[in-house]
Amino acid sequence: MRIVIIEAGPAYTERVGTFTANLTGIKSEMVEQAKTLVTKRGYRVMPGPEAAESEGGCCEHVSVSDGTEYIAITVYPGGDWLASLLPAGAIEEARRNRNIKR
Repeated sequence: MRIVIIEAGPAYTERVGTFTANLTGIKSEMVEQAKTLVTKRGYRVMPGPEAAESEGGCCEHVSVSDGTEYIAITVYPGGDWLASLLPAGAIEEARRNRNIKR
């Protein structure tokens, strides 16, 4: 399955990468596998509406009318300097602890 990585900034979206991977299971399971693979490539996956703390991301299985299928994974911009200074999950943990408010 083709996986498309889409960077979502404050006023833009941009395809920043694609790769192919062997994914198994139903569509929702393939999306979760793709998120893991994208994370392993060094990206921070942006939580979508399925998450308790949505950040505006959208990670979905996409079917095009010509029969093409792919998994789209939304990631944070590479220039997110604050996130790059903190360990993965630190912002989410702080929000859960109410140390950072939206």
